[in-house]
Amino acid sequence: KAYQKFKADGSEGDLEVLFCGAGLLPQLRTNGFPAAQMSLKITAIDMDKRNLTNLKLVYDKDIEEYGVQYLFMDARDYCNDPKNANKYPFVEALGMLSYYRWGGQTEALLRDFLKAVAPGGRLSCDLQLMEPHLLRCAYSMGWKSNLFPDWCAWTAIRRMKKICRKLGVKMKYSRSEYLRHAAGINFVLYKPAMVSHRH
Repeated sequence: KAYQKFKADGSEGDLEVLFCGAGLLPQLRTNGFPAAQMSLKITAIDMDKRNLTNLKLVYDKDIEEYGVQYLFMDARDYCNDPKNANKYPFVEALGMLSYYRWGGQTEALLRDFLKAVAPGGRLSCDLQLMEPHLLRCAYSMGWKSNLFPDWCAWTAIRRMKKICRKLGVKMKYSRSEYLRHAAGINFVLYKPAMVSHRH
């Protein structure tokens, strides 16, 4: 809906969208998201080459024909490149932050991603929660992961509010549910239209 509104407000040409982490790209196809019809120009960045194999199983033709440019690199390096500063009205970083929790990593990661967000643009991200299904799967399947979920929605929201105050951005949040349990908290961070984020 946000993409459609942006186009309806008079944007000409392709709407550029940056995906920091490409693990959710298959869902654009399986959920019927009309990327090509909406004239989206998507840049997807991920360091895991296995994701490209998964995309080939879902998309019926080369992803470039859907307006997707896929890059194997660290999204932080891409966002810190001066050529990409203030470039994207929409940056998507879902499924990433909970892997970067300690020692100020979450704040540092968001600071990097915000560099690529155009003034007045938005960064979508989320924090995973320690919910029953996740715990059950981790125990029964013996998961070995560097994922660090927040204990509950309250701690996740409080933590993100503190980070946003430091970065000088406003935010909104909503709950993401899985099997009737709160699986995570989705956040949208809004970059000021005229003043860049704080350093």
